[in-house]
Amino acid sequence: MQRSALLRIAELTIALTSDDSTLALPVGGADTQFLVREAEPDVRVRARWGNLAEVSGGRKLFDSGGLWQLFTANGALRFHFTSPAWGPLPYKVAWFDKDFESGEVLVHRPYFPPGHLVYPLEYPLDE
Repeated sequence: MQRSALLRIAELTIALTSDDSTLALPVGGADTQFLVREAEPDVRVRARWGNLAEVSGGRKLFDSGGLWQLFTANGALRFHFTSPAWGPLPYKVAWFDKDFESGEVLVHRPYFPPGHLVYPLEYPLDE
């Protein structure tokens, strides 16, 4: 069953969808103040679990010196999110088309125990 949420932040509406209930949509906390019932999305983002050992390649455009790096490959932009707490592979990767109209967030399943809820747009991607 596909789950979805619409978030509106600074005149930008994001449609977030997922087929997995452990990829949490905003249901509590500060993110709920951005939920809207109806709007035409500016950005459509699909979230899913995966194995990020297979993600590589592309040209590095930017390194934040912190949790994320930006790459380009095949006309798309790809953000890698890493943390020394998790290990050498990204814990999350987000792909977006060059116009930021559609994207996908892939969360590295091996880093999270079964049943653990993960919010795909969590910091720093939400910024």
